[in-house]
Amino acid sequence: MNKLILIGFMGAGKSTVAADLAVRLNVPALEMDELIISRSGFGSIPEIFAAKGEAFFRDLESEVARTLAQQSNLIISSGGGVIGRPENMEQLKTNNGIVIFLRSTFATVISRNGDLTTRPLFRDGKLALTLFNERAPIYACWADITVDTDDRSIGEVCSEIVSGIESLACHPSP
Repeated sequence: MNKLILIGFMGAGKSTVAADLAVRLNVPALEMDELIISRSGFGSIPEIFAAKGEAFFRDLESEVARTLAQQSNLIISSGGGVIGRPENMEQLKTNNGIVIFLRSTFATVISRNGDLTTRPLFRDGKLALTLFNERAPIYACWADITVDTDDRSIGEVCSEIVSGIESLACHPSP
């Protein structure tokens, strides 16, 4: 199986979908944010941002992307900002990576991000909307498969992803 990279804004469902896909496809799922926290020496992303700032976090994110470059047969749940550095996506796509954009509306993102204190870049609603609007076309640009997640069950989203992967295998890119 190829490496699957889930991208999308905070609250798009990356972690939940990755866990379900891992069971369906019998492969491990990795959370980039967990790997970043592990490398950081801090206990959480808000702690990293508070102590070292976003640039430090993004550097760790790039290190993790490089580490994951040569791996296969797994599902990667990325952080929402991984697309901010093109080299991150180039690294993740290495070794037949398939990028899956979990697309949602901003209203859905708000409803899924109940405790905003755990999301450093979501504490300011206007900033979050600006980020959402800036990132949406970048996610779309990197995507091999785009799946809408609004008003859909995890099972429906995963089934569409599996169908999309099968379709790519039948009709590979030139």
